[in-house]
Amino acid sequence: MVVGSKLSTTLSRWFAADERRVSLVRIPSSERRAMETREFHLGDILTITTGRLVSLRHMEGVYDILNFMTRDNLFTHQLPRASEECKPYLLRQHPQLADIEVPELNESNCQQWLAEQVAKYGEYLPVEQIPMDDHTVKNPIEEAAEMMGGKDKVIVVETD
Repeated sequence: MVVGSKLSTTLSRWFAADERRVSLVRIPSSERRAMETREFHLGDILTITTGRLVSLRHMEGVYDILNFMTRDNLFTHQLPRASEECKPYLLRQHPQLADIEVPELNESNCQQWLAEQVAKYGEYLPVEQIPMDDHTVKNPIEEAAEMMGGKDKVIVVETD
């Protein structure tokens, strides 16, 4: 945490040197809590709401929607937890998707099935971020250790 304390000290000195700088970075609390909205492809959304990978962008779509909704930069092992956090919000925003069940799909029929869903529900839908308090931010290494049964089960390689 030496870096953090050096950064904090540097910022404090910088702000103290010119009070006008403080007003440039101050963000009203109403704006800090404002949730952004972004459009996502139906396949990205259905991947989260159904638990089946139907995103045309595959895992890139999963990372994209979950990182956006949680305002986090998730590691692979954190995706299931984030999906569970985000799923209720997606279904609240788009209740028409709640009853969609994904049949057995393979490479040859997945795109056709998704095209049928797009025809019914639209290709892109707006998605809001979840409230910040409804996402648990966890250190990815510590979470991996919890999942594996202890820190002795996770090998951490530190680089300069």
